[in-house]
This record gives sequence, structure tokens and C-alpha cells, in this order.
Amino acid sequence: VQDSAVYQIPSDVRSHCMLWKAQYASMNATGWQSTPWNAGSKGEGMVQYASTGYLNGVGPLDLNLFFGERDAWQKIANGDRGKTHAEVRHDPVRPQVTATPDYNDMATKVIRGVYGNGNERRQALGGAYDTVMAIVNQRLGGSGGASTAVNCGSVCVTVRYGDTLSSIAARNGGSWNQWTGYRSGNPNVIYAGETVCRRTGAASTATVATGGRYVVRSGDTLGGIAAYYRVNMYSIHGYRSGNPALIYPGETLYW
Repeated sequence: VQDSAVYQIPSDVRSHCMLWKAQYASMNATGWQSTPWNAGSKGEGMVQYASTGYLNGVGPLDLNLFFGERDAWQKIANGDRGKTHAEVRHDPVRPQVTATPDYNDMATKVIRGVYGNGNERRQALGGAYDTVMAIVNQRLGGSGGASTAVNCGSVCVTVRYGDTLSSIAARNGGSWNQWTGYRSGNPNVIYAGETVCRRTGAASTATVATGGRYVVRSGDTLGGIAAYYRVNMYSIHGYRSGNPALIYPGETLYW
């Protein structure tokens, strides 16, 4: 039962049955917690502290903490009231079937912000953290520092939590409207984990043609292209989706 309704449970029920309480501190992604928020405050035997939990990157899951020992859990789970303490301890435990983690899917979720940042992300990914972050860094062209990326033809950085285009420009040079690649298409909305780039040299003739034409590259946004070439975003045409927030690498835009 949810924490707010515990008071409705009659005393005779409480005296014969274990209380399983549900109370979440927030709806943020989380990993295993040994001391969840407010756990044990109602004398419960088990508390469900998250419905957005991740164990080794698998989730979202309901996560619970049981305040008993193995034999007590087996009695409750199996409804077994007849075996002795020693007998229950020696009962065989059925092996859990665990699917092979999809590290690439986890990496995609990291970039989208599903697992949060910092310790929150590390806790949610658990033992999969190093493998998943290696994939993320490979996709994003390196770690959080400035680097020269061939696919951008420019200085590229990975957005950190709390960054704005202005703060990135202050750290890495240029003005905020020279930085492109944010997936929202809105320079005021950038996400931790995505890569933004500042083109520092002349545009490559392999991808940019004269007369207001441009071939979209991975990570480009219409707003970023417009800012770089100093044209109105809505004067750019040629994206096959018909949606200015959805452009694809390889298609040619013109203005």
C-alpha cells in the first residue's frame, strides 16, 4: 500500500501480515539503494522506493528493500509456514534467467538523458557503466573536453550538466551562435551528453556547395546550420520530412 494509506490498515491485519509500503523520493532514475528515503518509517517489512530503477542498466524496474533474512523472505514469498528455520535455509534457490544486456541501447538512453548524470547515472548502470560509457564516448567523439573531430570538421565538446551554448563558447572559444549540433534545434535547449561543434575553418567543398546549398552531416540541426551561415532558419528548404526539427544526414538543403 502507498505510504499515505497505511493508516487505513486495521490493527488485526497489521498483527498478522507484513506491511509492504510504497513511497518514492522522486521519479528520477536510480539504482539499488541500501537506505532509501523514509524507509522503515511505518514499521514496514519491505519498502518499494522506485518504479524507475535500473540494475546493470536494465529497467525501468520497481526496486524494493526487504528488511528480513533469506528464510523470512522465502516464508513470505512461498507461503511456507511449516518448515523449520534450518530447512528453509537449505531450500534450493531457483536460478534467475538474465538476458544479455543491450549495451548499445543503454548508450542511446544515456545520450537521451534517461539515466541522469554523474553518480545517478553510475548507480543506475551499475556493472554496465564502463562498457556503456565507452560506447557513448565513441559515439560522441571522445570525453567531455574539447577535441578536433573529423566528422564535424571543427572543435567539438560533449555538453555537461548545466551547460549553455554561452558557457561552452566562453570555455572553448567563439560566440554562442557558432556552436551547432544540438538535437533540439533550439539554441536555448541543449542536453547533457550530446556533442556540439564550432566550425573553425573553411567549409569543406565535399559537403558545401556555392549558391546557398549544404549537405546535412550527422549531428546537424536546421537552427545550427542557419546560425552558421547567418540565414533565416525558415528560408532553408529541402528537408524531406517537412519538419524543420527533423533533418537527415546526406540530404541537400538550399536557400
